[in-house]
Amino acid sequence: MTASRRDLTLALALAVLAALVFAPALGGPFIFDDHPLIEGNAQVHTLAAAKSWFTSDFWAGIHVPNRLHYWRPLISATYAIDWRLAGGAPLQFHITNTLAHVAVTLLAFVTLRRWTSQSWAAFAATAVWAIHPTKAENVAWIAGRTDVVCMLFLLVAAAGMARRHRGVLAAGLALEALGTTGAYMCKEQAVILPVFAAVEAWVALGRPPIDRAAVRPLLRAMVPQTAIAIAYVAIRAVVMPIASPATLSLANHVRAVLETYGRFLALTFAPHALSIQHALVRPHDGSFVYSTPYIALGALGFVATLAAIALLRRRAPAAAVGIAFWLATIAPTLNIAQTSQQTLVSERFLYVPTLGLALVLATVLVMLSPAARRRALLLLAAIGLALMAVGVSRAADFAEENAFWNRELRLHPDSSAGLDYVMTSAIQHRLLDQIADLTDRDKDQATFAADVLELFTRTVPDRDPTVLRGLDASTVALLAHQQPQTTLAAFGITVVVDMGPAFAIAPVEARIHAARAELAGRLGDMATARTEATAEAAACASCSHATRTRALVEARAAALGPPAEADAGFARALALLAPDDDELRARIAEARKAAAMLAETHGAVQLQARASELSALGLWGAAYKVLQPRFGEITMLSHATTSFAKLAFRAGETADAADALAAAMPATEVRTTLEGWARDFGWLPPVAAASGQ
Repeated sequence: MTASRRDLTLALALAVLAALVFAPALGGPFIFDDHPLIEGNAQVHTLAAAKSWFTSDFWAGIHVPNRLHYWRPLISATYAIDWRLAGGAPLQFHITNTLAHVAVTLLAFVTLRRWTSQSWAAFAATAVWAIHPTKAENVAWIAGRTDVVCMLFLLVAAAGMARRHRGVLAAGLALEALGTTGAYMCKEQAVILPVFAAVEAWVALGRPPIDRAAVRPLLRAMVPQTAIAIAYVAIRAVVMPIASPATLSLANHVRAVLETYGRFLALTFAPHALSIQHALVRPHDGSFVYSTPYIALGALGFVATLAAIALLRRRAPAAAVGIAFWLATIAPTLNIAQTSQQTLVSERFLYVPTLGLALVLATVLVMLSPAARRRALLLLAAIGLALMAVGVSRAADFAEENAFWNRELRLHPDSSAGLDYVMTSAIQHRLLDQIADLTDRDKDQATFAADVLELFTRTVPDRDPTVLRGLDASTVALLAHQQPQTTLAAFGITVVVDMGPAFAIAPVEARIHAARAELAGRLGDMATARTEATAEAAACASCSHATRTRALVEARAAALGPPAEADAGFARALALLAPDDDELRARIAEARKAAAMLAETHGAVQLQARASELSALGLWGAAYKVLQPRFGEITMLSHATTSFAKLAFRAGETADAADALAAAMPATEVRTTLEGWARDFGWLPPVAAASGQ
């Protein structure tokens, strides 16, 4: 067999291997960040939004607590193309991820063959790299594709550098420019391109020992890409800063870096307990919690890594280069630069750096004697099979969302994302049960529509104003009664209401006006809220509820209006109430008292008074927005954390509530606390009713 045919056969084998290991995820749904980034993001549902991909943050318009600011227009483009091809079917996105990983695997093989000049060693090392279980997060999780597509362009740029060094200047520059541009449009990790430039220059020099004479040309080779990286970082610092720094002390910062490195080493050499949320950053009793064993491993790992580079730079320069590549390319994800990121480690960050360790593996195989090499290959095959088994199992985790999050919560009971998912699912199932009961009970569509509307209005939190606006639009359609059908949608549930000739709006008109007044008030549209409250009273002049609606609208208008007019507004609201309406009277009085404190206080006390004013009137979302900027400070105060978490939960910010509770109680108690609050708010059935089912 000729060398070219042999290489083609090896490449085909790698392609099949890379695709098969993570195939169990192909039929999986959107999971975690896939929902806001793709499924619910209108900007990637059409190619017409292309301009926005380049001019705005990757997460623009998407509410994510403590998020960083990214610029990834090419990734948004891949999402939009997938959406256009399959109308939003997750299968297409999974196919793209798999094909991208196959393409990167083939380029990694070509790259390692160039770096080692040995096809068989490059094949063995690439195979281990491609099937490593940590790659599941990149391939099986749709949103994990950023590293995959970025590495695709990094390797294209490296191929261009290699061509330049061989004297093919025009083609080399074109490939390098293409790869560099593409990589920077995929992910900030492109700043590691100077490392690829150094390795390609070292290969072009004949893979010499790493001494002073060799270092100089390598540094010169890095200059162009280093200049690009510096310019990119400088521009981003002005135009779109990644994030404001976290407020960690020097000691905690060092602990974070060491723990991060320790966890990366453990995941690389002993992949276990694979999770999408490693090492969650949690303050507890005023201090951050870190893992001492991983900190120790990280410290020892740093020493061992640097010692290995120093010892091998002359004896086995290729191995030294591979280790240096690992350290240099993983450095941007070691939390050396402080950010507000809530996880220390993500498995997907190992996608590029492990190529350096693949170079080390290939180098070791080449250096062994034939007999030792055969034994090493047999051992490597056994290790490969074990890695494949773990990789297949991990890919299968992404095939079903309930199983995915249940596993995450077993590993991390206080995972805010996991708790957000299970709580939302529980509420959704409760709503479906209630809607089923209404379907059996209600004899006409108008009553059914009013009951479902009230159910949704009472349950849907303020987190996503889009849902509130959708319900508001549905109330308008119901009142107009000009369409054959309308829909009521919340929590991923869509209810179709038949508004045919038998639809009689009159008996429920007051209830629908009341619901719209509530929705408008929570959206801050007090003019519409007043109009609807008046319409409710007109539709049912004798209804006590209409009086309550008007009083609540007036109180909310006072709270959201000019501070100087607030007290008079609260007085008008109280005057509207019946003498025996003690519950709402007490709430409005509480809001009035809190409003009076605003002029007499400042700082944190003033913010708390404002939040109390809004909370008393059921404006939970607005109240939480007042305190959310002080999230970090509040969660450091044990006496305030639980009440703050309850406010966040009532506003629908389950993830923030879980994060806050994690600072105040053991992880195993967070879920129980959230479920208890959900029952208090009527979102879940009482424990006795639930246990009897």
